[in-house]
Amino acid sequence: MHILALHLGHDSQVALYDDFERLYIAKEERFNRIKCYNSKGELPRLSFNQLGHRFDLTKVEAVVMTRTFLPRRYYRYFPLRKRVSEGLKSIIGRQRTHYDLISRMRKYQKPESELLNLPLMREEFGIPLDSRFFFSNHHYCHALPALFFKPHWDNALIYTADGGGDYDHYGLYHFYNSCWRTLFGGDAHIFDRSHSEGRHSLGQMYSIITEIAGFKRMRHEGKITGLAAYGKPTVYEALRSQYYIRPDGVVRSHFADYNSLEHFLRELSKKCPIEDLAASGQRVLEDVLAESVQTSQKLHPFCNLGLSGGVFSNVRLNQVLSELPGIEDVFIVPPMTDEGLVIGAVMDVVIQERGFDYFLNHRRELGHLYWGDEFPPEESWLDERFEVVARDEIIPAAVKLLQDEKVCALFTRGMEYGPRALGARSILISPVDRNINDTINKRLSRTEFMPFAPVVRLERAAEVFEVTGANLAAMQYMTITCRVRSEWADKIPAVIHIDGTARPQTIRREDNPLYYDILWEYEKATGLPCLVNTSFNAHEEPIIRTPQEALTALQQNRVDYVIFDRFIVGTRNQV
Repeated sequence: MHILALHLGHDSQVALYDDFERLYIAKEERFNRIKCYNSKGELPRLSFNQLGHRFDLTKVEAVVMTRTFLPRRYYRYFPLRKRVSEGLKSIIGRQRTHYDLISRMRKYQKPESELLNLPLMREEFGIPLDSRFFFSNHHYCHALPALFFKPHWDNALIYTADGGGDYDHYGLYHFYNSCWRTLFGGDAHIFDRSHSEGRHSLGQMYSIITEIAGFKRMRHEGKITGLAAYGKPTVYEALRSQYYIRPDGVVRSHFADYNSLEHFLRELSKKCPIEDLAASGQRVLEDVLAESVQTSQKLHPFCNLGLSGGVFSNVRLNQVLSELPGIEDVFIVPPMTDEGLVIGAVMDVVIQERGFDYFLNHRRELGHLYWGDEFPPEESWLDERFEVVARDEIIPAAVKLLQDEKVCALFTRGMEYGPRALGARSILISPVDRNINDTINKRLSRTEFMPFAPVVRLERAAEVFEVTGANLAAMQYMTITCRVRSEWADKIPAVIHIDGTARPQTIRREDNPLYYDILWEYEKATGLPCLVNTSFNAHEEPIIRTPQEALTALQQNRVDYVIFDRFIVGTRNQV
């Protein structure tokens, strides 16, 4: 069954699947170059058009969407009074162009199919008139991949947390003995006009602190994780006292509403330096969610923990949870933010159509995330500004450049899906100089507080880092921190955090031979098993997608060289 999946909100994306087989998936920001792009209910046109060029959309049998803002033209249920009101607003230029789908459902107490002009949507999407529409719950979409990609789990808690979706901020699900139970979340409150969970949301708490620190919400929360290491949790007690765990394990707060949460944090920020507020918020996040998981564990014993939603992009939090007693394995969905929703939405449709046993029987390991378009290297990309400095035997040449502390960008395979660069669109640097962090951030116009991440061959990971059964799977996708073994801390200072941890990526040769071979030959030449891996992008830009974008970054002196599969390129003034 061909399923078109769309998320038309924050982190807009489109996907096409044949049951569980991925045919195409893309995030709009990688095409329009607007980071964290929100299409506000409109089709993400560039990524969608690319899909239309590659696949016949007349074969689509089902469409699944998340419930976001949608254009007014898609709605068909407007009472006469509302139409008159909208007409008056249009005269004075105040007509709203987009409406929140759940708000409309609550207002008129009608399901999506009765509110929306589905024939018009089919026409605009270019799909068959008999294709069926599905609308999936936000947190359920986050949760399903956490179980699907762990085929050997038979006893797990799946925990979702984010800034909000479908007017909820958490989802708790228990999987045991082939049975899935929703402990908290779902669509029970979908028509409840009074239901809003913002005041209880740790994700919203963290985002408000992000804004207080002068950064952008829903974009720069990672900076707060790094900033927290430079502060002391001086207002921890005041903030922690506002949160409690219900007997069923669900996080709750004493705030009257969302505005009181924001007011409390802004008043708290006047009592301490911003790094202390960051440290306090980080510790509250860790402690409250750890207590929530442990409470759930007493009620529904489990040994495996699946995590998804934007809150779990916090790598320090994930480490804390992985170290809780009784946790044997932790898996964080790599596209844990809203860009992963289309994956879970497809799974939701397949479950509805084929049954949950079908879902369980088709579970598989995730493998690599090089899901983007591939660009076989061609020297025709180059013009007079560029010079090929190595051909064919590029591994030794790349290692020599890295030994000389040159900044080398790697462009190979399909672009990674998700927020992390994992060796297809990565910048590689020697890890021996801690000051390289400041140098690279300046060249990339970044403001970062956290050292760069290391990449290590899977075979050597346990020698350098404190690898456990609980954190090993997460390391493949750079979604967790862990302690660095003392004998290595002074040898790779560029990737060590203040607290002695790092955020490693493990790599297998079968996933990315070029990446792996450069790392291995560098290790042979230097004795160092790690390289710095940071994403190939400038500040406020999405990760590089095309070779032309990579060469532009080279020309702008963001990097010294770009390593393609068959040659290495520099600018003519370098060689």
